[in-house]
Amino acid sequence: MGTTKPEHLCVATVPIFKVLPHAQLEQIEALVHHSHFPANSPLYLENSPADALYILHAGAVKIVRSSADGRQQLLRVLHAGDFDGDQGLLMDQQHQAEAVAMEPVTACVLYKKDFQALLAQYPAIASQVISALAQRIAALETQTTLVTTADVATRLAHYLGELAEELGETFTLPMKKKELAEFLGTTPETLSRKLRELEDAKVLKQGPGRKLTILDPEALAD
Repeated sequence: MGTTKPEHLCVATVPIFKVLPHAQLEQIEALVHHSHFPANSPLYLENSPADALYILHAGAVKIVRSSADGRQQLLRVLHAGDFDGDQGLLMDQQHQAEAVAMEPVTACVLYKKDFQALLAQYPAIASQVISALAQRIAALETQTTLVTTADVATRLAHYLGELAEELGETFTLPMKKKELAEFLGTTPETLSRKLRELEDAKVLKQGPGRKLTILDPEALAD
């Protein structure tokens, strides 16, 4: 991991800080460490102290958790503008998963001790952190329910429907199919087969470079 001088006002991209005026954002930015992580290197390890907020400026990071049988479960993938580690800013705890750079990553790191000093100065941030945590918990509960109760086709349809709602009917999958299969709790072979079935049914069209076009959004919601 390397550290560089500040290059951008990265805290302005994070919802928990957007309530603050620009002058205060600049004060927070002065506390941020701009770090670089090579591909396949960890930002943090499972069971390590959760003592920092990570804001992605460039690259992609996967959050994975080990299961009882030793397999890894992909919880989510972070891209530029996403953040992680907020759950440890208000309480003493350990990371329940591992964050790994999927490609070279540039991140802004705000350590817990600096963040807690900010709370005394800007109490409005605390409510934003609580709101962000609630949204994260709700998303994880939805994913867990789908993985444990729904079949692969339903999980895939739900995921693609959410992407289409967020990115539009034509988009690029934000992760490789291997990672997407892991995220959905299936195998790459099964994922490819389900995508072909959706394509044959004229629900979507597959293009080069993980590009998809949703032709029948209502079919994904059925």
